[in-house]
Amino acid sequence: MALSPRWRGVIFGPFGAPRAGRRPAFDTFFVVHFLLGFGIGDAINKKYWTEGREELRRQVGYMRFDLNTLAASKGGASAKGSALAAKKDLFETIDKLDFAMRMKDQATAAKVFADVTAKATAIAGSF
Repeated sequence: MALSPRWRGVIFGPFGAPRAGRRPAFDTFFVVHFLLGFGIGDAINKKYWTEGREELRRQVGYMRFDLNTLAASKGGASAKGSALAAKKDLFETIDKLDFAMRMKDQATAAKVFADVTAKATAIAGSF
């Protein structure tokens, strides 16, 4: 399992060995849902557009590779295909959020952020 270096210490123990007692569902929830919760919602509410966009782009950069790894670990071809389709839909919605933040539209950004959080939670539940 090749997750980004940022999460390697969270999921893996010393020398790359998986940590005992870790559940893949918890790891998926942590990687997908927790990433989106840190700072972006607060930045939208406080209208900190630059900081919010920087945080969003930083988190999405790691999440893209982590979701590819998790989708590759799915069993059948149809399961991988549905996971990749859900990932594509999530990232299209994240692009809409980035655009709303770039246009400094708080109402649209808050609405799209709620949609992104719902889709990320659904993806976390599917792994």
